[in-house]
Amino acid sequence: PDFRLLIKDESLINLKIIFNSNFNNTQYSPTLLTGCVNILNSSLINFEYESNNASCEDSLNIVNSSGIINSINIQNSKFDGLDLDFSEIEIINLNIINSDNDCADFSYGNYKIYNSLLENCIDKAISIGEKSLLNGINLVMKNSNIGIAAKDSSYINIEYLKSENNNYCVASYRKKQEFDTPIINIQGLICQNQKIYYQDER
Repeated sequence: PDFRLLIKDESLINLKIIFNSNFNNTQYSPTLLTGCVNILNSSLINFEYESNNASCEDSLNIVNSSGIINSINIQNSKFDGLDLDFSEIEIINLNIINSDNDCADFSYGNYKIYNSLLENCIDKAISIGEKSLLNGINLVMKNSNIGIAAKDSSYINIEYLKSENNNYCVASYRKKQEFDTPIINIQGLICQNQKIYYQDER
């Protein structure tokens, strides 16, 4: 069976969702819900989320929503861990381990992360694109292909970023021609024996 949860037009206050999957969900769903848990057009206050062994395209997908998330803990996702679109979200603690694609994707919105540990992401620990603004305070990324990737008119401002044992600590490029080159500002960057990839094509 393919199990997906949709929460729509709700106020999620002091709520914790725990998703431990025993289902063999497919990556793509005929309902067009990309997440195992999908939150749409909602507000979040003191929200918490945990998941393990999610096999959907995203473990958690939040779209067109706003608010503050206290904690996200995602482990062993078959594809992406977290996907946020068209939203204004603050995340106090973000921990994602073992994602077979990206750990966290952000697009078309304003986002803030206070603390993060992202580890063993096959592709990118954090991916920001499509005119998104990301403010980060204390971000740690380990054992992934790319630590943080900025794409397509996005803007990144980070106070402290530690990239450990990633192939690239930072990458910046245009993926879609209708967007401009992204902007990255990192005040405290620890990036030892790794590469920085930058592409500027107009």
